[in-house]
Amino acid sequence: ILIQRNHLRNFPTELTIFQSLERLGLGSNELGRIPDEIAQFRNLVWLDFTHNRISHVSDRLGELPRRHQPPTQRTELRISRWDVESSNSEIIMIK
Repeated sequence: ILIQRNHLRNFPTELTIFQSLERLGLGSNELGRIPDEIAQFRNLVWLDFTHNRISHVSDRLGELPRRHQPPTQRTELRISRWDVESSNSEIIMIK
């Protein structure tokens, strides 16, 4: 699902009904945080938050498939132009 350039300020929690989602693009919005709900997407292989205003990353981000797993089971996370104020998460992969 690509929801880009929509001036979103909050993560659309309605997306959590798609728990088998593999690709989620939320780039070029006005999102300020990566919320806890992101951990519900257990099949994500690509997650894009580029060109947002991220100031907080959920600690649950580390629950996504990890980098040391086979390529088909890990999540590629894309974030740019961000200023994280608080996060204890292990960032999986940034390009």
